[in-house]
Amino acid sequence: MAEIDVVILTEARYIKPDETDWYISQIIYEESLIISRLLEKGIKCRRIEWDNPQFDWEKCKLALFRTTWDYFEKLPKFLDWLNKTSEKIDFINSRETILWNLNKKYLSDLKNKGISIVPTFFFPKGESVSPQKLFSTVDSEEIVIKPVVSGTAKDTYRLNSNNISALMPTLVDLFREQEMMLQPFQESILNDGEISLIVIGGKCTHAIKKTPKSGDFRVQDDYGGTVSTYFPSDEERRFAEEAINNCGYSVLYGRVDVVRSNQGKLAIMELELIEPELFFRFHTPSARELADLIANRLEKIEKN
Repeated sequence: MAEIDVVILTEARYIKPDETDWYISQIIYEESLIISRLLEKGIKCRRIEWDNPQFDWEKCKLALFRTTWDYFEKLPKFLDWLNKTSEKIDFINSRETILWNLNKKYLSDLKNKGISIVPTFFFPKGESVSPQKLFSTVDSEEIVIKPVVSGTAKDTYRLNSNNISALMPTLVDLFREQEMMLQPFQESILNDGEISLIVIGGKCTHAIKKTPKSGDFRVQDDYGGTVSTYFPSDEERRFAEEAINNCGYSVLYGRVDVVRSNQGKLAIMELELIEPELFFRFHTPSARELADLIANRLEKIEKN
């Protein structure tokens, strides 16, 4: 018999941190917003690291992915855990959604469904590359390359004629060791940043803007990027909702990261459906909305 109704999935460093900085504090705060609402509704819940070897997953009914941000560093272990645990409990979002969203080749699926994406080209593991090959792939003086399975801009490079030669040894190693992707650099990021639209239950609840620090192109705060409140237009809201609702999977929560492309169109950089930061601190009611949807899902599970 289940002893816990809902587990909030995180990673070990966020369970009992030795030191709590502003970032860890906001992680704990945002997860507490969900937990508080679930407790109000009489739902037993707790935070657990996904790779906790002592926890019996048959003692809970439902697991919500939140800050499992180390999964791509332990991918074989994560996939094994995901497949085995999905036989015991339900996941939000679902195992099928997570497996699809793990590899950024999902961008091709979105494009095939008529959803606007930043032009993206994929290279299989072991591909031999040269400056000529990379720059002939797309008509752009600057390109960005990154692994298809990664996070926080790890192994992400902005390349141009001035730095490509110096970076080639690193690039050769990356392309030899993993699947990679290439995109034309989107100039709007430098001045307008990247917009993250949060979608809960099929509706865009709020948005934020991520802006890179001067001299960089990466918007993540790991590299000095900043986050600010953003009020999306109706066009941006519709775009995000259509991307989520037409991706082909059942999605309770998601984040749609968009830019204005070099052609001036809204285009998806990434569709985050596994463990996206949802920025509840900018819009706390959306945490309650997600908790209410979790409660509804739990009720359906208990009736089956």
